[in-house]
Amino acid sequence: MKQFFLAMSILLLSVKSFSQLTYEVGLSSGLMNAATDVGTKKGSNLNPLYYDWNLTQLNVGVYGQVTYKNLIGARLEFTNGVVAANDVNSNSKHINTRNLNFKSHIYEASLLTTFYPTSLFKFKKPLKVTPYLMAGVGMFSFFPKAWCNGEWVSLRKLHTEGQNSKQYPDRKEYSLTAMSIPVGIGSTYQLSPMINARIEVVYRYTNTDYLDDVSKTYVDPNILKGCVAQKQQAHAMMMASSYKEITSKNLTGKARGDAGNNDRFFTFNFKIGYKIGKK
Repeated sequence: MKQFFLAMSILLLSVKSFSQLTYEVGLSSGLMNAATDVGTKKGSNLNPLYYDWNLTQLNVGVYGQVTYKNLIGARLEFTNGVVAANDVNSNSKHINTRNLNFKSHIYEASLLTTFYPTSLFKFKKPLKVTPYLMAGVGMFSFFPKAWCNGEWVSLRKLHTEGQNSKQYPDRKEYSLTAMSIPVGIGSTYQLSPMINARIEVVYRYTNTDYLDDVSKTYVDPNILKGCVAQKQQAHAMMMASSYKEITSKNLTGKARGDAGNNDRFFTFNFKIGYKIGKK
């Protein structure tokens, strides 16, 4: 008999807990930008105020979220967008003279926790505007390309920093899949009992420095030629160094990027969500 009452108690608590859950699915769209080695302005140190805003791109996505007691939630989200930058937009002479450019499609899947701090307090009337915090983990794929002679050229296969060469054994061909750590803030506005509108800014730290194919130092052109097939050598030479100054200048060993800072990207999105099963 004791076991029966224990089982019934657990069942009732479970039903009560599930009754305090709300489910939401929705669509997302907005702006996407990145903090990489390409296109940043003087004194940036990856500061958002100094990004290459001229090449801000669009992103779209879908998400599903379950929220407990309007206090804490778990969200699964998929985002598809583009990041891009160009050294010609920088006000730093060094970066401007380097003259590199890139764009990269990003496909990200992330799992986030959302926290609504205002739910810890009691209000006379329910709030229509509710701020919240977000943090989580994600995986994304990226495909860096550069504009060269009227076409977009894929960069990874060109081994622009001597990847897979005997002279640079520590430089392996980088993966096109990386991890992101998204953190952000947002606010939801209840349009109706069933529909939410959201505005969010989410910043992603990543574990890759090759979102733009730029990280370490310039390599000897002769070594670079040996890293790629003969038909790719012309593109590899142009993409490895597009320096505006004297072409005979020896750049071997000089910094091409900042290997001490991994690349990052962020989104500024507007979302519309529908609450499933809401009466």
